[in-house]
Order: sequence, then C-alpha cells, then structure tokens
Amino acid sequence: MKRNTRQSRTRAGGLYILLALLFVAVISAGCSASTGGSSSPPEEDRELTIAHSSWEESEALALLTKAVLEEEFEYDVSLEEAPPEDAFEAVADGEADAFQGIWRPVHNGLVAEHEGDIDMLGQWLLGTTRASLAAPAYMDIRRIEEIEDAETALVLEGGSSGAGEIPAEIFEKHGLEPSVQPDSPAMMEEAERLYEAEEAFVMLAYSPHWMNLEYDLDYLEGGGLLEEVNRPATLHSAARAGLSGEDPLAHVFLEEITLAVPQMESLQLAIHDSEEPSEAAHSWAESNAHVVGVWVYIARERAS
Repeated sequence: MKRNTRQSRTRAGGLYILLALLFVAVISAGCSASTGGSSSPPEEDRELTIAHSSWEESEALALLTKAVLEEEFEYDVSLEEAPPEDAFEAVADGEADAFQGIWRPVHNGLVAEHEGDIDMLGQWLLGTTRASLAAPAYMDIRRIEEIEDAETALVLEGGSSGAGEIPAEIFEKHGLEPSVQPDSPAMMEEAERLYEAEEAFVMLAYSPHWMNLEYDLDYLEGGGLLEEVNRPATLHSAARAGLSGEDPLAHVFLEEITLAVPQMESLQLAIHDSEEPSEAAHSWAESNAHVVGVWVYIARERAS
C-alpha cells in the first residue's frame, strides 16, 4: 500500500511539474507578445538617467536601482537630484528616464498635471507610509495628551518630506516650542544630540526612514489634529513616455522593483552609515540577492 501511494505521488508530482512548465511557457509567450517584439538596446548603448529627490527613500532607491542595473545589465546610469516638481518635469520632457520618489496623494496634483507625458509604473513600497509626532521611548508616553515636560518639537519645513507640515495648533495646544529644521539630515542631527542626552523632546517621525532602526521611538496617538499628519501614503515610480518601447528591459525592471518598509529602512541605514553611498547600495543588493534576484529574473524573462 505504501509503495502504491508513493507511485501515485510520483505520478502526481510529474503532472504538477508538467503543468508548471506549461504555465511558464504560456506566461513567457504572453509577455513576449506584450512587448510587441521590441528589444532593448545593445549593452554598449544602455544608458539611463534617474531623477530623485533629496528625501532619503527616493535617494536610496535610486542608488539601489543604479547598482543593480549596472551590475546585472551593464547599464550606464546617471542620477540627478531635483525637487519633486522638477523631477516630474524632467521625466515629462524626456530629460530623465524615471523618477521613483512619488508620494500619493501628496503628489496627485503633479501626476495629473503631467498625465500623458509620464508613464506611472505602480507602487514600489509594499504597504503605506506612517507619520506622526514621536517621543523617545525613555519618556514613556504613548499619547500626545501625556506630554508634560517636552518643550522642543523637531519638525521640518513644508515640502522637506512627504509627511508634510505639523499643524501649528498642535504646538499651541500642548505647550510645544517648534524647532523647524531645513531638511531631514539637520533634524536627525539635532535629534541625535537630544536623544543621547536623554532630554525630553518630540519630533516628526515617519516611515520608511532609518530613524526607526536607529532610535527607540513611540509614535504618539490622540487628538484630531494628529490625524492630519498621520495620513498614510503610497510610494510610486514613473517613467518617461516611450521608455517601454525603446528600452523594455529597463522599463520592466523599474516596474518590478518592490520593497517592504523594513527592507527600505535597512537600505537607508546602510547608506547613512557609509562614507560611500554607492558602495553601500551595491553591498545591500548582494546581501539581499533573494529580493533583487526576483526583479532581475522577471525583467530578463519579460523583456526577452
């Protein structure tokens, strides 16, 4: 009886393998048909320009994309930093091939403005962002109403992150003195000073960001005003119109990139801690080959 069962399982296993091979063949044929027979440029002509903002997740993803395209497909990739408005314009005008720093709904107006001139590739962050005022864990508070002796609130100028501005009413209602920082690096430098001294303070915290791995923070809840800050966003990429026909390999690869929040934050931290951001991105790609390898495999299959 055991022998017959084993034989049945063997036959069933063979059938499953055959069906899987047929499935792969059908999908491959469909993907080939969807590219319309187009082919990517030869290796010596593979060039790509990626625009990114100064926001950490946008820069980190651009560095990782560059590292993998150069290592796996021998592209020559140029990175151009620009404010989101200029990055959209560059992609729409064909001066850049892609922009991976789109926050929705934050950038919905820019997406609508350039409709037809950009190709939205979809969501690269698995899940949504998170934002709020946060306190160091040593303060042992969970709600904004519990703030008693925190006088400083580290926040960013409007437009310095996708999290947006903190409503002024929050500071007035809870006795906070806003310390407005010009950008995220400046805010994090001040946060590090206060954190190491174990002083009482709150700060604008959001994810994905390496701060969540480096510091023990409690995201505060409570009060209707905080709901204006903690509006989850999705993160997307866009390519210039025409890239899919001219360079299907690059287009498919950009389309396949997806990262979970912990993965993006670990990438950001690796880049932050390194004196050579490009090398850090290469090292992260090597250490996370199980993640990157999927994008590479699918891009090769779909663009072949």
